[in-house]
Amino acid sequence: LQHYRFIAINCTSHHFFVVNVVFDMTAMTIFGNVWIYDSLRKSSRHNDRPSPTSRSGKFLREFQLFLSNYCFFNTKVHKVLAQEPDHILTRATYVSSPQQDNTWDCALFALAVVMHLVAGHV
Repeated sequence: LQHYRFIAINCTSHHFFVVNVVFDMTAMTIFGNVWIYDSLRKSSRHNDRPSPTSRSGKFLREFQLFLSNYCFFNTKVHKVLAQEPDHILTRATYVSSPQQDNTWDCALFALAVVMHLVAGHV
């Protein structure tokens, strides 16, 4: 198995969130875990999927398009990813993360999440 991990802090117009994507470039089931950490998302709403029009949904769809065009070009996987633009969203879920109590600390929360993920903490 060739598992890869992609971690990114995405800065939207007024907010930062983190995506953590585990994927296997050798399998037809490409995406393993696709987690979204959002310090403004209320904890009672965790474990649901992002919509294609949400900021995290748009980001993940663009990431899938990138993989399709540049990593899986001219493969069977490319066709799947190109024909199903929401394929990655079927594996994506919001997960619990510390919640900020103001509107200006999101970048610090996002950085802390990345530091924890890189250190091996979920």
